[in-house]
Amino acid sequence: MKAENRYIQFAAVLYNAMQFIATFIIFYLLGKLSALLAGFSLFLIWQILTELGYFWAYKRGWHSTAKGKDLVSYQGSLPFPDFVKNDENYLKQRSNLTTYARMMRLVFSISCAFILNFYYVLVITVITQTHLVNMGKSLFTVSCLAMWGISLFIWFGYKRLFPKIFRLKITWLENNRPFFEEN
Repeated sequence: MKAENRYIQFAAVLYNAMQFIATFIIFYLLGKLSALLAGFSLFLIWQILTELGYFWAYKRGWHSTAKGKDLVSYQGSLPFPDFVKNDENYLKQRSNLTTYARMMRLVFSISCAFILNFYYVLVITVITQTHLVNMGKSLFTVSCLAMWGISLFIWFGYKRLFPKIFRLKITWLENNRPFFEEN
């Protein structure tokens, strides 16, 4: 196995390990608080750790491809970043980003996390308050799939709406996370 592939695997494992450890730390620290607060905090901190993970990988000479890749098993697929070594074109493109464009990417990530957090808190509230869990496995499964579909609709809709509101243009994607440029 090439040394480069080992670095890619190490970065991917470290990325997942950070998110996994963060999940347990958050539930340990917030375990005595309400489930809504824990869920809200978990997703927000997960988003921040994800951004820090991408920044760490960039500083170490790696970045994710536009789409990432899916790890497929018999139970389905899991989206995962596909790290590649930074090349000259990528470094030039990244250095041409203005401070405004970098800040707008951060604003996008945090605002998207807040919007999706609000939606997830709403979903958890609906599930717990309406006793949807007790209504049968098939109804619960269909409801969860519908709520997941709505969250994807929110994500893709917000990804289209955000640049229009702030008059930005998406220049490139990194694991489906946009980088913006002023129009």
